[in-house]
Amino acid sequence: MFTQSGGAWTQQAYVKASNTGEKDEGDQFGYSIALSDDGNTLAVGAIGEDSSAKGINGNQKDEGSNGSGAVYVFTRSGGAWSVEDVVTYLKTGHNRLTAAIGPMTEEILNSTSQYSDSDLNAIAIYLKSLPGRQDATTAQAASPVMTAGQAIYRDQCSACHGIDGRGVAMLFPSLAQSSLVHASDPTTAIRLVLRGGRSVATRAEPTAPGMPSFGWQLNDDQVAAVLTYVRNAWQTAAAPVSAEMVGKARDQLRTRSD
Repeated sequence: MFTQSGGAWTQQAYVKASNTGEKDEGDQFGYSIALSDDGNTLAVGAIGEDSSAKGINGNQKDEGSNGSGAVYVFTRSGGAWSVEDVVTYLKTGHNRLTAAIGPMTEEILNSTSQYSDSDLNAIAIYLKSLPGRQDATTAQAASPVMTAGQAIYRDQCSACHGIDGRGVAMLFPSLAQSSLVHASDPTTAIRLVLRGGRSVATRAEPTAPGMPSFGWQLNDDQVAAVLTYVRNAWQTAAAPVSAEMVGKARDQLRTRSD
């Protein structure tokens, strides 16, 4: 799925059937589509699907009716993770919004990627039941910090993450919709900019895209500015990042041997 901003089209999401397998080549997923007026609900037809599922959310593994057809319904919820987003992340290490890095890669490789779909779905439903939170302090869009951060972002970050901050689904994380970027504690985001990182490679998503280190190129003020920008651009809001926070994280990274 693509969105248009000005004259440019940007991929926002990658849509596929939820029950793909070796016998699904003739399903003709995408033979017909319908999109709601608000753009948040998409119905995709698969006229060759062998489903015997009854009604809505039936058993997708029951493929006893040859060529009976099926309709898949997708909903979009802005930057909020859906249950499917959580399941996909825990299963593959990637989803339409982000990719796993750091200690979470071990959790996915050694644990959740081997869980059953029903267990992952149960975990996702529980996590979605927990309340979220939002910082009240934000940077003003016209402030010098935001202006400087925007310039750095366009020069250093936009080639992968896009001018609109939405990245490329399943490849380059969406900064505009990233929970890591907008976390109350920006330490992880600061370390990622300073040191870089590589996402997890799994059987389902083996590419494992990486992000280079910018610690050698950007000083503390510049890192603070670009992070403050991405935390507050694109109708999002989070507390600004200070140069002092960046300096503290930089000192801590110098003492690490990994």
